[in-house]
Amino acid sequence: MPSEVSDAGANSNRDPTVEELQRRLAEAGDQQSATREILGVMAISPSDAQPVFDAIARSARRLCGGFRSAVYGFDGTLIHNIAHDNWSAEGLDALGRVYPRPPSRETQVAEAILEGRVVHVPDVDASGVPKQSLTLARALGYRSILAVPMLRGGKSIGAIAIVRAQAQAFSEGQIELVKTFAGQAVIAIENTRQFQAEQASKRDVQEALEYQTATSEVLAAISRSKFDLQPVLHSVVETAVRLCRADHAMIYRLDEGAYRFAAGHGPYRQEYLEIERKERIVPGQGTLVGRTALAKSPVQIADASRIQATKRKPTPSSGAFAPCSASR
Repeated sequence: MPSEVSDAGANSNRDPTVEELQRRLAEAGDQQSATREILGVMAISPSDAQPVFDAIARSARRLCGGFRSAVYGFDGTLIHNIAHDNWSAEGLDALGRVYPRPPSRETQVAEAILEGRVVHVPDVDASGVPKQSLTLARALGYRSILAVPMLRGGKSIGAIAIVRAQAQAFSEGQIELVKTFAGQAVIAIENTRQFQAEQASKRDVQEALEYQTATSEVLAAISRSKFDLQPVLHSVVETAVRLCRADHAMIYRLDEGAYRFAAGHGPYRQEYLEIERKERIVPGQGTLVGRTALAKSPVQIADASRIQATKRKPTPSSGAFAPCSASR
């Protein structure tokens, strides 16, 4: 017996063989290459985290010897599948019937997200997992699963999951690698959020500058045309088309209880303008101008093909202005 114990201890403490060292070195090289690849994708996709999620799903499955892999996002209410690798059409169909879904401890992915910890099940048949998890494993064809949460500020915002068709535990090195991928996914999400916030801020500043410039242009037109209203009206509709990204804009003036076309800017046909100049629009629900006159406030119609004319007692305002777009 002593000799057996001594032999076992010697065997467990033996130096690794050249083949083992070469295998570990190759694995480390693959992991470093995958990490560099994902960092490279992050660098060229600051406005979109999706390529990063796709790269993580591919690398996690390949380096962990997985059968399938997926990346999930959690918006605080529902868990969404946001990337996947090596899924069949049938598998994706089954996945689509499960997600999006509210979190519960019925699945390993949801458990990892809710508890903010790694969930590792080497064999779903032998671990006493919930019935729903077992049913899901049967439907998707896996026996073992690793789910690693994506944590930002201590809160879970998603998870990475890798499954294997056979019952087999994931190594500590593989678990640490997926943790690294989870951290990269969080950085990609934060980078995208910051980039989008910066772009939105730039758009707001640009829009404010455009509005100020437009106001100055209209005021300049007013100062140049003290005794002629028409140039001012033309400046207003032209500016409105530009700032509202509209197809055309029109101004109508109240004249003896009805509204008449006063100015317009856009791709009008001459015949249309002639007809429009002769029109007398009374307040009512049948036209945008009529509705605006009744409301005495801005009126927006998202889809003019869906409105229905109704009657309402007229209460004229002094004028109406309508920038319009042909898009729905």
